[in-house]
Amino acid sequence: MTPPSPSKFTEEASSKYLGVSKNQSRSQCDQQSSTDYYSGSSKKPRRKRKKSSSEYSIDIHNDSLVDHSKDSYYTQFKQFLAFLGPAVLISVGYVDPGNWATDIEGGSRFGYALIWVLVMSNLIAIVLQTLSARLGLVTGKDLSQQCSNYFPFSVSCVLWFLAELAIAATDLAEVLGTAIGLNLLFGLPMIWGVVFTAFDTFIFLALQQFGHRVMESFILFLMSIICICFIVEVFIAKPVAKDVVKGLWPSLPPGSLSVATGILGATIMPHNLYLHSGLILTRRSNDKVLTRRYNWFALFDGLLSLNLALLVNASILIVSASAFYGKREITVIQQAYVMLQSMFGKGASIVFGLALVLAGQSSTITGTIAGQMVMEGFLKFKMRAWIRRMITRGVAIIPAAIVILIWGDLTGSSLLMWSQVVLSVQLPFAMVPLIRITSHKSMGEFANTWATWVVGWICVLVVVGLNVWLIVDSIQGMLTNMAVKVITIIFSVIFGLIFLFVVFCRIEPKEACFAYAPSAPSEPINVVYDDVPVMAADEAESNLERRPLMDDI
Repeated sequence: MTPPSPSKFTEEASSKYLGVSKNQSRSQCDQQSSTDYYSGSSKKPRRKRKKSSSEYSIDIHNDSLVDHSKDSYYTQFKQFLAFLGPAVLISVGYVDPGNWATDIEGGSRFGYALIWVLVMSNLIAIVLQTLSARLGLVTGKDLSQQCSNYFPFSVSCVLWFLAELAIAATDLAEVLGTAIGLNLLFGLPMIWGVVFTAFDTFIFLALQQFGHRVMESFILFLMSIICICFIVEVFIAKPVAKDVVKGLWPSLPPGSLSVATGILGATIMPHNLYLHSGLILTRRSNDKVLTRRYNWFALFDGLLSLNLALLVNASILIVSASAFYGKREITVIQQAYVMLQSMFGKGASIVFGLALVLAGQSSTITGTIAGQMVMEGFLKFKMRAWIRRMITRGVAIIPAAIVILIWGDLTGSSLLMWSQVVLSVQLPFAMVPLIRITSHKSMGEFANTWATWVVGWICVLVVVGLNVWLIVDSIQGMLTNMAVKVITIIFSVIFGLIFLFVVFCRIEPKEACFAYAPSAPSEPINVVYDDVPVMAADEAESNLERRPLMDDI
């Protein structure tokens, strides 16, 4: 078949478009290019140097053929502003009520000594969330889908079960935190607060109908209020700056291991690794240049949002250390509320309670989205958001209600603390698949470098080392209770074997999937009309899998 004759560019047509005037629609553009190509004209087009697909490719968001390698700094800055958002939703999980329980207990019992754990946890979180975002941007699929794609079916099922367990533990923290906050502010009994949380999240699910931008803006608004509340608390508490700086030096006072592990599990939440790789799909592009650029945007987005979460967590620990250390050990959040009121006035305690309720509420929406992503990715099973929410919330409410009814309201904070330890134990089972998949050769030029690979595995060793240390320390402390000791050893061995299998089992992708348009050797790709290459836009768009953030409610 003979190539067509080149189209004449009009004066107002930009060199970025395929011979289309400003008033021409996209459908007219497609029709014209198709008609020209199959017109059978004997006049051959002028050919020039072949350009790689990384120089020119299709931007489906702008519906135009654009050379993004020549974007100005101003254009790139506007792209960055439009990109911001996914990490904001992720940062909500880093200031949920579980963090409050661990930070308050750590500050009241050990002063400023565990601030370094928060900083280390934040650095690990930035590394992992950046890898999670890269996975979504490059492959066009989230972590749960890629685990199902790369790992054997049996391993994938185990990873799904552990991910659901981590989400249930997260939801338990949100239930208890909201119930405690309502109890402190309004005197609502804990059991009724727990029941209330069964229905509160539907308000936030309604935000989904207005698009992801509205939801991200609302979550950012809540995060800002929480941050302002604790900045106010820090000024009220007036901590000693020299002691705060000393807390950056790594040390573990006697008896602080379980609290440090809880801080680690509360800060780096397993479900956030699945969530980020799915949320980032709203920003992906099939342009390789943009994909590379968006990976940098994801890093800066994570730095901004996660450091905001670090500021909140550090403020909680600093306020607790300044107000309670050396005076009274605070093991439950209710005690912190009462002490703040007696020391700094009712205003400080009201701000504290308000921030706690907002933290619990803002975390519910991210837990819902993460749970749905995990179920759809691993099981290929779709479920409406409200049904999924009722199931997840029911799993969290039942144990919380039982514990509160039997042992009383004050046991809620202890359960909150240990839920974060469970998250820390589950964390390696999300970290290892993420590092292995992003290091696989199928990721091409976006695969982890050796330096990233080393840093990733160091993060895994730190988390695993703290968990092993905690287990050994717990076993030694249970010498008198042989039954609990045996059960702990059995579960530790089972989890250890599963972990080793996840680390060393062979992984290969069952199907390749990339978000950007793959370079095709077909001849029409190399045809140039007036310096603008003709590309199979419709074919690239049809091959690009579009996965919605959530199903219709």
